[in-house]
Amino acid sequence: MKATVLVCAGLLVFSGLVIGQNSPLPLISSPFSPINAAPGGPALALTVNGANFTSTSVVHWNGSPRPTTFVSGAQLTASVSVADIATPATANITVVNPPPGGGTSNVAQFNVTTEVSGSAYKTVAMTNSYLPNLSADLNNDGKLDIVAISFNSSPGQLRVTLGNGDTTFQPALITTIENAPNAIAGGDFNQDGKYDIAIANTNGTVSVLLGNGDGT
Repeated sequence: MKATVLVCAGLLVFSGLVIGQNSPLPLISSPFSPINAAPGGPALALTVNGANFTSTSVVHWNGSPRPTTFVSGAQLTASVSVADIATPATANITVVNPPPGGGTSNVAQFNVTTEVSGSAYKTVAMTNSYLPNLSADLNNDGKLDIVAISFNSSPGQLRVTLGNGDTTFQPALITTIENAPNAIAGGDFNQDGKYDIAIANTNGTVSVLLGNGDGT
């Protein structure tokens, strides 16, 4: 904060008062749009959803900035080049808010891969409307698990479905969320080697659930 103080006829006059406002820490939630890209495909506009985005937020592809358009505090679009998706790969997507404050978001992955045929899909039944979701290895067994939230319901639910590694899944683990959730993101937030979950709620709060390394 910087200010100039002028003394005029016994009066104190403040001018040039500048108060800085810190940028928030951005948060990415799944899914992207499009959800993946085919190797060798054309350039695309990648829609990134989340929270705490600003007009100065920049989407990074594997640590390198990409031309970014601010849509809202919950959405950005980034220009992905032909070279970015030339070969099969998994790209690490982050959002960076500049200082003061700000920082780098959690990492979300975007797959450059050939789509499988419809016959290869399997369905996991869910009793409620769960959106959006993410996949991660929550119990450190080397197999992807599914994480979803009950969208905009209060109280909300977090549903963890542990994968068996063969496209089948174990019975879901349900955790009640006090607020109404509308976005989800994951990462190791306390650097203990265990996957954690962050949930953005409709009342403007964020709930952080620290993982135990076993899916709970």
